[in-house]
Amino acid sequence: MSGWLASTLLSNLPCLQLIQVGDAVEFTWSGNHDVWRVPEAACPSAFEAGAGLEEVAPPSVGGSTTVMFDTPGTYHFACSVGGGGHCNNGMLITFEVEP
Repeated sequence: MSGWLASTLLSNLPCLQLIQVGDAVEFTWSGNHDVWRVPEAACPSAFEAGAGLEEVAPPSVGGSTTVMFDTPGTYHFACSVGGGGHCNNGMLITFEVEP
């Protein structure tokens, strides 16, 4: 399953995806993007590691990263590029992981 693709219009990005324990999600991009795990379905005021924020993939022009989900729960991911502008423009996604 894809998290986001750089060619995807941000406004068309699905906000919530239901997946199963054991599933993997690949985030793939061609422009300047990164991937952060964030604590809630909202863009943080600052992207700094700690307080529930974790950098999953650093900023790069083109790249991909795969996230495995081994535990049920709700997981949120965002792009911090542009001082959080990408997140504020809709590059924020939530995965509900079911057993």
